[in-house]
Amino acid sequence: MLGYNARSVFKNKASLEAVLHSYQYDIVFVNETWLTPSKVFQLEDRQYQIVRNDDSEGYRGTAILYKSELQVCLVQLPESLKFLSISLVKVIMQ
Repeated sequence: MLGYNARSVFKNKASLEAVLHSYQYDIVFVNETWLTPSKVFQLEDRQYQIVRNDDSEGYRGTAILYKSELQVCLVQLPESLKFLSISLVKVIMQ
């Protein structure tokens, strides 16, 4: 697992992809994505799925990248936490 402070995944996409290619992390937690819900963001390496929690103004934002072969369940945030920049998934370890 890796924690990655992106400070804009678009601006630092090459750096993020280099880290993913070099180390092959199964799960990456990304903060400061700076994405809005309307922005499309995909990695060149299609083995990763992305769960995003974007900011409507394009600031803050979180994402979880995980390898496609992992069993992952999306977790719905309780209403009391929906205003926060939080992304949750449940990974089933076998």
